Amino acid sequence: MFLSACHRFTNSITTWWLTNLDADNTQGQWFRLILTVLNLAVGGTLLVACHQCRGNLHISIWLGLLPMVSLLVTMIAVGSAFLMNVRIRLVQYYRYHQDKSRGTQRICEPSPGKMRFLVFIVGAVAIGAVVLGYKVIERYKEVRDQIQQPHCGKSGKSHVLEHNHRELAAFQKLCRANQEFAKRPVSECPNFVQKFPPPAPYVTYLAIMELKDTCTGFCSKATPLFTSDPVAAATPCSSIVLGQLRRMTHLVAGAGIICGTILAIEAFLFATYDEL
Repeated sequence: MFLSACHRFTNSITTWWLTNLDADNTQGQWFRLILTVLNLAVGGTLLVACHQCRGNLHISIWLGLLPMVSLLVTMIAVGSAFLMNVRIRLVQYYRYHQDKSRGTQRICEPSPGKMRFLVFIVGAVAIGAVVLGYKVIERYKEVRDQIQQPHCGKSGKSHVLEHNHRELAAFQKLCRANQEFAKRPVSECPNFVQKFPPPAPYVTYLAIMELKDTCTGFCSKATPLFTSDPVAAATPCSSIVLGQLRRMTHLVAGAGIICGTILAIEAFLFATYDEL
């Protein structure tokens, strides 16, 4: 009894959706316009997020390609759901004109079985977007636990960065004993390239953070190595990194989980529709 009532309820929602999607009146036109604008807005937001992820060094180093993959799957889910609705509209439009030419009544439901494969694709990709969204959150939590005090510098990349910073600080101290290099960046000290031969990715990363993000050290505040800016010494780079990772995780995971859940529900409603 309860399942039957739930089935009738989901059928009524799907019927309402199809009726508005297919209607040629003002309400139907507004419904399709709003649906199109929402899809374009979501797609544009996802593209901006992809651009930010692609150009963010912290995301690449700490979270890898997972955020980009999550955004890509979310975009595929949104795009496939939009194409499914467009196909329903086009199918119904041509069916209407065929029926009209025959003098029969208009049919408002899609042909049985025509949409099942596309509905399955939309549902599968939407679920994938949700799963990847949660994976991004899990990856962020792992990185956060590695960067936050009191665990910062004890394992993983934070340990390597802290070790490299200590070596740079010791090298700087020896270099600045010579008054000629007392106020110069550590990279201009004699034998710097021999001590830290290229590509030295973690040394480069520390330099980029200090120059671009106005911070120094990693786990704790320290004397600037690559700049003489006193502001840099006030902020450890780990807090900058964590803040950027947090913001991008909220955006990427939120988009995947919210969009994926909505589209999965839409796919479920179509899949359980009696006339599909």
